Amino acid sequence: MSNSFAIEALPLYEKYLEYTDWLSHQVLPNWFNNGFDENGASIESFRGDGSVALDCVKRLRVQARQMFVISYAHSRGWTQTGKQALKKIDGFLDSVPRPYNEEFFPHLLSQEKVVVDKNADLYDCAFFLLAYAWRFRVFGDTKALKKAELLITSVESWLHADYGGWTEGTYSHDVRRQNPHMHLFEAFMALYESTHNAKWLGYAGEMLSLFESRLFDPDYKVVREYFTVNWLPHPQKGNIVEPGHAFEWVWLLDKYSSLTGKPLKHYYEPLYNKAKKHGVFSANNGHKTIVNSVDFNGERIDSSQRLWPMTEWIKASLVMTAHNPSNPSFTIDTVNAITSLMTCFSHPTLPGHYVDKLNAQQEVIDDSMQASTLYHLITAHQTLHAYIEAQS
Repeated sequence: MSNSFAIEALPLYEKYLEYTDWLSHQVLPNWFNNGFDENGASIESFRGDGSVALDCVKRLRVQARQMFVISYAHSRGWTQTGKQALKKIDGFLDSVPRPYNEEFFPHLLSQEKVVVDKNADLYDCAFFLLAYAWRFRVFGDTKALKKAELLITSVESWLHADYGGWTEGTYSHDVRRQNPHMHLFEAFMALYESTHNAKWLGYAGEMLSLFESRLFDPDYKVVREYFTVNWLPHPQKGNIVEPGHAFEWVWLLDKYSSLTGKPLKHYYEPLYNKAKKHGVFSANNGHKTIVNSVDFNGERIDSSQRLWPMTEWIKASLVMTAHNPSNPSFTIDTVNAITSLMTCFSHPTLPGHYVDKLNAQQEVIDDSMQASTLYHLITAHQTLHAYIEAQS
């Protein structure tokens, strides 16, 4: 790296190298070599003993997330077989029944490709849009871009909803989630970055409006998770707040601000501070992890901790670092997040494996290695890499 003496001297740069090496030389080779079925589909997970879990249903969004992972890995030069892997996933997807239309995949399949849940799910659609964006960005895949166009048309036609946003899927429901809309926000921005087509930025603007008018609670400065069909806080679940998602919104709001020039710090600064205050759990061993959920007053609802929120803390703390260069606390947060992720969530005996979940005492209670977590690990690296490059 040229002119990088200052950043190379920082602990953050050392952690960046350590994380890059772990991800590119241990985690991803394990997945690329062992994490796909003979039919080309990604597996759902490895068990804690390193064997493939074959007794679970397949979520179609995992295939979309893996398409994103493969595309990013190819862009970094971490794999030479990206095109072949994508072709195999395409072959699998082409064989999947479509109960509604050609653009909507069913939500769940059995291992034998029997449809378990025929419904299209909005959360799944968001990740297929993200995958298509990255396939076009990295490989110039115009077919993927066409699929994105067709998919958003189907979303508009089939999932239109009153009061903003879209329905949860092609099924009846009385609860609306912020989560799929958050990931649509991400996918729309990725499509804009890949194509420079202002249509996608317009869709992202719609998601920002939904965030400002419905998802963000201006009194408590939090993002609520669950709502009624008309976007009021759900009477039973409306008090649930996930610190991991708050960190994720910090990153997304900053990305939208960078694309449009719209100032949004008045949202993401309090989101970050609240998530850190109420969500970060410090154990006696000094490691800091993120509890799964709290209420809007900060009282813990679920004190267990999963891997994925750690990656969102990395991304959000880097946003805060970039905007507060004279405040070292945010860089310290990033270093702590990477260190704790790689210490607490690395499998104790299997190199290249991570674990999914810890209990309130930071003890492993789910040692499976979920395919869906790779998406989070990759976006954390993407953000880290961009920050390091900007400092060089």
